[in-house]
Amino acid sequence: MFSGFWGDGIIPNVSTALLVEPIENSFAVVVNPGDAFIKGRFYQSTENKQFTLSNGNAEERVDYIALRFDSEKRGVYLST
Repeated sequence: MFSGFWGDGIIPNVSTALLVEPIENSFAVVVNPGDAFIKGRFYQSTENKQFTLSNGNAEERVDYIALRFDSEKRGVYLST
């Protein structure tokens, strides 16, 4: 129903919506509050969410925080 109005992605109500920020001197990040819409499902976070990343031995690394759509559970959630 909503696909004619909105596409998939973050709803830009504020410039920091779902922005991922590192926590100094740790292997943790914080995802700021925000809203998104994926495959007809609405996602809303009203508070910061913290994720602790594994501390591998690599000097250079890439970690991902994803907003995922789960068709079996019919929902959207953040994951690492």
